[in-house]
Amino acid sequence: MRTLSVGLSLAAALLLVSLTSMPSYHRGPHRSQEFIVKAQQAGFSPGDPVLIRIFKRESKLELWMRKDDRYELFATYPICLWSGRLGPKEREGDRQAPEGFYSFDREQLRIGGRHPRSINIGFPNAFDRASGRTGSYILLHGGCTSIGCFAMTDPVMDEIYTLAEQALLHGQDRIHTRIPPAISVCHSAYVVAATDPDAEPAPSAPASSAPASRSQANAAREFCAAAMNAVWSFREPSA
Repeated sequence: MRTLSVGLSLAAALLLVSLTSMPSYHRGPHRSQEFIVKAQQAGFSPGDPVLIRIFKRESKLELWMRKDDRYELFATYPICLWSGRLGPKEREGDRQAPEGFYSFDREQLRIGGRHPRSINIGFPNAFDRASGRTGSYILLHGGCTSIGCFAMTDPVMDEIYTLAEQALLHGQDRIHTRIPPAISVCHSAYVVAATDPDAEPAPSAPASSAPASRSQANAAREFCAAAMNAVWSFREPSA
């Protein structure tokens, strides 16, 4: 009986140690309250619309929030790790992080799995599909390992997720995620230079080449229209 009692005491002690050593987002009040206070102190309201920009060359993520009638930069986060090289993702399994214009809604917020919180950014978009690119489940997630995704560490991802979730719960339909491409897309309708991640779209004459099929042309046209709208609607409040 004494042996059993000692064994139970040891098991209880080990359980207590394991619980107290767990990351803070698993116990006590949720860390999201800290982020909401931080946003309020900066003059933002929880639930304000959000926009995300990712720069692969600089390994940074910008989170913008709308204040009154314009977007303002809320925070810049270092990307702990992204895989591959500069350039778009071409196929499933190439371990390449994508480039382009994406968006996500509440259905693309993920809880659980390998990381406590993550966001499916929406790859492939219409332009990717028209270009024959394949892949799925490209995420913003915690930790510091990545195979085609963007690893932000758990504390940083907790903040990004919370602010995005609040925006979607308060009426924002979709959150745009802009990952400026290193090459021109949309038949040169806009160009982002690899050496200047803040370059604005530059109109130019349409290229002579065309997509291989009418369905591809329609998909590319729809994507380009949406992408241009996202770019210019982002610029307008900041003017």
